[in-house]
Amino acid sequence: MSKGKSTSKNNTKFVIRQRRVFSQSFKREKVAEISSGAISVANFCKLWSVSPAAVYNWRHLYSP
Repeated sequence: MSKGKSTSKNNTKFVIRQRRVFSQSFKREKVAEISSGAISVANFCKLWSVSPAAVYNWRHLYSP
C-alpha cells in the first residue's frame, strides 16, 4: 500500500453559489450611501458579499 494522500473523489464537495441580481433602485441607493460616506466600499462588500469590482462598476454607472 502507498503512504500518499487518498485520491478518493468522495471527499470533495463543491458549493455552487446562486447568482444574485440587484435592482437598479437598490444599486442607486447603495451608491448614494457610499458616496455620502455612510458606509465604505470595503464594509459594503463584506456586508452584502459583493466584489469590490462590482461596487466600483455601480459607482461608475449610477453616481450623479
